[in-house]
Amino acid sequence: MTLWSSPQWQVTSDHGARTNVVPAGRKVDHSRACTARTGRDGFDVTVTRSFAEGGQVDHTSSYSVSYAPVSAVVCRPRHHRH
Repeated sequence: MTLWSSPQWQVTSDHGARTNVVPAGRKVDHSRACTARTGRDGFDVTVTRSFAEGGQVDHTSSYSVSYAPVSAVVCRPRHHRH
């Protein structure tokens, strides 16, 4: 997609502190096809965009974003006894 516009606004973006943090968790995978990965906590955050013209902020716009947690995966192959 292409968006055409005149260079009227200087837009900057900032975000607040993380809220409602959910720990990433951890899964143990015993399969041979396991791929290890680090986890990421889930959280909510508010993003604020500021629209400036001539160096002065004219207005702001905010929206909230929620990120789901992603569990870490630890690979531990099973040992078979014969």
